[in-house]
Amino acid sequence: MSKVKVQVDHLPSITTYRIDAYQMRRNLENCGIKWTYLKLDDSWYFYVSWEDWGKIFNHVQAKLPTYKSDKMDCDNFGDLIKVRVAELFGVNTCARVDGYWKGLRHAWNVFYDGENFYQLESQKAGDLRDLIDDEYKPDMIFMG
Repeated sequence: MSKVKVQVDHLPSITTYRIDAYQMRRNLENCGIKWTYLKLDDSWYFYVSWEDWGKIFNHVQAKLPTYKSDKMDCDNFGDLIKVRVAELFGVNTCARVDGYWKGLRHAWNVFYDGENFYQLESQKAGDLRDLIDDEYKPDMIFMG
């Protein structure tokens, strides 16, 4: 008889809430950012509390790939985090954003906790910031 090793990935327990696309668009339009491009693809948006976002990001950023210029760089990290959150937790309010970091074009993530939007530097585990930040200036958002 052969032995088979299986690695089980235990997901943290979270509670999801939902709002409709119309309300999400209004929240984004009123959050203090002048978006040049606002893309929402879904009819409903599912979000979690601030505390549950911490659990989610600890999990999805635990094994990040290595940065490789033009192959696995900021836009790829932003997409990866967005997709991992949706795939593993069914939460579609972690969006990829494009904008400026210290004056240079950059991509990262923005997420919603039911009251506010916050920023996550996709490439650095635990780097959470307020939406209004001197270093990070989002201008395009891709949600859903």
